[in-house]
Amino acid sequence: MKIGSILALIIVSLSLIECGSNRLKSETQESPSPASIETIGVATTTNAASFTPTAGKNSISPLGTKNATQSLFAIEMLLSQNDYCPVPCIWGIIPGETTLGQAQAIFLNLGSPLVQTAQLGNQDFYESSFGPKHGLKNGASFQIILTVEDRFVKNMRAGISLINSVDASTHDEWAAYSPESVLRRYGIPSRIAFSLSYPAESGFPPNAVWYDMVMYFDDLDFIFEYSSDPLRSLIEEGETVRICPITDQFENVGIRLGKEPVYPPITGLTLENASSLSPSEFYDVLAVNEGCINLNSKAFRP
Repeated sequence: MKIGSILALIIVSLSLIECGSNRLKSETQESPSPASIETIGVATTTNAASFTPTAGKNSISPLGTKNATQSLFAIEMLLSQNDYCPVPCIWGIIPGETTLGQAQAIFLNLGSPLVQTAQLGNQDFYESSFGPKHGLKNGASFQIILTVEDRFVKNMRAGISLINSVDASTHDEWAAYSPESVLRRYGIPSRIAFSLSYPAESGFPPNAVWYDMVMYFDDLDFIFEYSSDPLRSLIEEGETVRICPITDQFENVGIRLGKEPVYPPITGLTLENASSLSPSEFYDVLAVNEGCINLNSKAFRP
């Protein structure tokens, strides 16, 4: 049922494009019918997918071709909205419930099949990525890494890179994972942590600083991490660094879902130690009032 929501989204995207949407440039590939997409996406727990080695021995062979314009349309919708599957979920994947075959069906339909990149003990790691070559605008890129154990997705790590973004001043292109969207969808975080970094190189303004913010939703096994853009550094004033996560520009956004993440975020200073706010007050400032927060920079120094 969960995978069907994502595949239904892709089918809907076909209908919207066929109805006359010309805002995306079509590529010269034969468009599959909705029926063929549903066939590609059918996956069960017992025989979810048939894996056929291709040129790279760890690649999973696509089961059919797909129009790149249709895939792009679905990807853009998934980045801008994350309400196509129940919480906790990313792109139709729920750790502990989604099989490898079901996950592969989703990424096949999105035009970037999963590729096995590593193996550690009884865990296999699969990766899929999307970027300018897939039609994403503004130089942004998106990567997902799945940890698979006993043919089920155990956890997943996703990253949005805005390093090459032409204009990172807006969160619109990845609105589903912006701080305000995350807070409004998942509520008050269990805990929030911050880290401050100061440039060692020359060329930055005096007292330049940038920050990392991590929001934990422990009951959902969700972690969201935001790294501000060093090229648009903030300025420390006295012992205060004023951050505005709703409008600040970020270099990277990290998302972790599932128990026992392979690479947990670097531990920072808790919200309570870095500021005068509690998690509920933090929520009100950002999600309700779309305001800013003052961090006590002195608290970060040894």
